[in-house]
Amino acid sequence: MSYFFGFPDQKFLNANCDNSVLVGDCVYIISFMDSVYTVGRADMRHVSKLPTVGIVVTKESSTKCVVQLSGLIEGIYSGLLIGKSVFVGLDGQITQSSLRDADNDIFLQIIGSGISPNSILLSVQFNLTKILS
Repeated sequence: MSYFFGFPDQKFLNANCDNSVLVGDCVYIISFMDSVYTVGRADMRHVSKLPTVGIVVTKESSTKCVVQLSGLIEGIYSGLLIGKSVFVGLDGQITQSSLRDADNDIFLQIIGSGISPNSILLSVQFNLTKILS
């Protein structure tokens, strides 16, 4: 049995979000109030907007979303390399490329691996590696 945020075997999280958060965005938890999570787009330049906890897989409205915390995600992305790690990109989207920012230190977080060109096995790692600019 796995535990995530104190809920056994939870793979999805219903949350409030800003209208700028899009399907496919990597998100972090901003707050938990009155039994409701609020999430925002992860930013690898700011440790206060980390760690990523999952990926938005649907938007129920402009300010309500479903975040997938683990498991198979299909059909949101394309062009993934099979067997290659998936990281949180600088723009809050996923990437399989090396991350660098000439002006800022950034944090590296592995969140899964590509298992087909359009599928990720989401397995968020919560250890962050700082990469100096």
